[in-house]
Amino acid sequence: MSSPFMSRLGTNYCPEDEEIAEIQTLLAEPLLQLSHLDDEIAKLQAALGDLTQERARLRAYVDAHRALISPVRRLPLDIIQEIFVACIPTHRNCAMSAMDAPVILGRICSSWRAISLSTPRLWSRLHIVEPTCPYNSAIAVFEEKLEQRLQTTTAWLGRSGQCPLSISLQSTFDRTSFTSTTQNHLIQALLPFASRWEHMTFTTLFSVLATISHLTAADVPMLKSVSISEIHEPSEDSARWDSLGFLRGPEISSFYIMGSSFSPMELPIRWEGLTNLSIAERWTAGGPSLTSEMSLQLFSRCPQLRSCRLLVHDGLNTSSRVGDRILDLPFLNTLDLQCVGTLSSTIRQLFSRLSFPQLRHFKLRGNSNHDDNVSYAPFLAAAPRIESLDINIELFSKPSLAGFLRGLSPTIREIVINEFPIRWREVGSDIFDDEILASLTPSPDLSTPCCPGLQVLEINDCCSFSDEALLRFIQSRMLKRVVIRFTRDMELDIQPELLPLVQSGLHLDLSYPPPAVLQFSPWQGLADAPNSPDL
Repeated sequence: MSSPFMSRLGTNYCPEDEEIAEIQTLLAEPLLQLSHLDDEIAKLQAALGDLTQERARLRAYVDAHRALISPVRRLPLDIIQEIFVACIPTHRNCAMSAMDAPVILGRICSSWRAISLSTPRLWSRLHIVEPTCPYNSAIAVFEEKLEQRLQTTTAWLGRSGQCPLSISLQSTFDRTSFTSTTQNHLIQALLPFASRWEHMTFTTLFSVLATISHLTAADVPMLKSVSISEIHEPSEDSARWDSLGFLRGPEISSFYIMGSSFSPMELPIRWEGLTNLSIAERWTAGGPSLTSEMSLQLFSRCPQLRSCRLLVHDGLNTSSRVGDRILDLPFLNTLDLQCVGTLSSTIRQLFSRLSFPQLRHFKLRGNSNHDDNVSYAPFLAAAPRIESLDINIELFSKPSLAGFLRGLSPTIREIVINEFPIRWREVGSDIFDDEILASLTPSPDLSTPCCPGLQVLEINDCCSFSDEALLRFIQSRMLKRVVIRFTRDMELDIQPELLPLVQSGLHLDLSYPPPAVLQFSPWQGLADAPNSPDL
């Protein structure tokens, strides 16, 4: 459409009075056309609305009938039950929540609810949390929640038929007068099902466990694993762990305990039947601790061990009995050792008297008194076929680390090296540097490099080697996985050089600290300052 004002459109031009009258006359016909078009659009929209409603009615009719022939309605009952069981978490017990299976399965429809309630396996795993009451809350509200938990626990486990049970009880410790009574109620609710306990986890006070001390080994014939995390209370100094008769269950093969009021040697366990053992004491000054000598006694009682985790505390004056007969652990596959105190004493006393020819996985952690003269030869001799190693760098000096790596068995496939988040070492005393990395790098100068079969290397927070040294190391080996967490900035981007290896199957994960973001905001200090870092 042409207009004598075309050159003025879209500008800031202000027309004269005569021009305003001309513009109004010019717009009379277009305004009439717009009105006709609006009427047509309204009619079409009304017709479209009618068609949309008709389509929705037909869609609902079709969907309702298609639902009748849906394949899921024709699934056999046993298939639906297996699907429901597959929804149950396998890495933990089920929570008392409508967001978690099996409860959520019964909220889809009435038939699914009937199926879930009639499938005992769905209700054989349960995590029970003690309700807590803030100091400013009414006791009545807390007691109502407790009663609800008790009723749910009884109903839940009552649906489990004759299935073996996996139960975890999570208590808290506050100093309100009704705490112990609360925990006692919860653990008492589990007693009617003791004959079907299979995997039990207790995070509670010893005084609560003492309330079920009347249980005997005969009362828990199906019990296979027990995990106890003791919440410390001052009155537990004289805790009688030997009174817990249920720990003598004949089928118990896995035992985990963490606390500070027990003596490991007094625990009433059938040690000879254990295949998995974990003792992680909360060490306190003057309290009981597990020494190397006591660890040897435990090992001698557990000839069937497959995996073991211990916290060992040896002092500077711990007596040594090197030269005693060698204790053989023919089935031990995994050893996780945390050392507190004098590492050299632990290594000398423990490993010089042990032999575990089947050990494949070894983890060495701790906060030990540093000793540059510590020798790892006893361990290296005791574990000739180790495949994976996980160590803390704090336990080594540079010479001892180099010697340790050189002495590792050729069967080693994986090495993980970590450093505590809080750096205890002085600045400039980093250990894992270019020289250490070079000892793992095959070269013409090294006829037999350390760990010739190495496939996986992971280093976390203790990387003082250069990017160039890392590049040479990776290119010189046929590795499957390399994970490096640097605490310094990138010096050289080596990933383009390694792209062919990545394309051939190498999993490469190199992470550097993010660059610092400088902010120069004129809003700083004002309550309504924008969040954008660009301001």
